[in-house]
Amino acid sequence: MDRGAEAARHFVHATLAGPMADVVGAPPAPDAKTELQIRLQAAGRGLPTYRDVADYGPDHEKRFVTEVVVGDEALGRGEGPTKRMAQAAAATAALGTL
Repeated sequence: MDRGAEAARHFVHATLAGPMADVVGAPPAPDAKTELQIRLQAAGRGLPTYRDVADYGPDHEKRFVTEVVVGDEALGRGEGPTKRMAQAAAATAALGTL
């Protein structure tokens, strides 16, 4: 403090930058649904919605099929053991087409 704000800033940065980077790290990449929403909104295309298309199989091994839709356009289709996983697969498929 006796050397001024710039010296204090330099000291704190030099002392803590490395250890803080190890703790904080890089922010995680967004999941497929979030990434799709970000890209669609950036392109001015609106929000995606997810439409359940089908489900099949016995209750203990149920499979779900979902489409991701923007307006009237189906961008991708996905399948999974839960609706959430089917939506994520549909978003991943849609990202592949953008």
